[in-house]
Amino acid sequence: MINEFPYNQDDQLSYILELIGSPDPSCDYEFVSDKQALRYLKKLPKSSIDKFATHYPEADKVTIDLLKKLLTFDPSKRISIEECLKHQFFDDVIENGHEVSQIQPIIIHFEEILGGRLEQEKLRDLFMSEFKISEA
Repeated sequence: MINEFPYNQDDQLSYILELIGSPDPSCDYEFVSDKQALRYLKKLPKSSIDKFATHYPEADKVTIDLLKKLLTFDPSKRISIEECLKHQFFDDVIENGHEVSQIQPIIIHFEEILGGRLEQEKLRDLFMSEFKISEA
């Protein structure tokens, strides 16, 4: 128990913070809007940064670098998809100039039905019919 919060060393957040390190209290909590979640985060045991190499001893420096950038605690500080695809990790896989970015948002015509509140079965049927149209 961390003060009024139940705490279990085996919970998912503990594993994540053990790997990526504790967030920096001076700037990494700005996106957390729930006051109770913020209090909980601040009371968790502190973990040193950079255990990637320990957890993934076979990974090279390029892989570790990408993992660190993908698994940054504050979402606004994470690597973007564009930056990710340009990362050295993908140099052997991606041929520059061959990627195509989606400029306009993809609009699925049935998203607006019932103001976005569809029953799961109806939504599944609509997706399946959309996929069948797309395949043709």
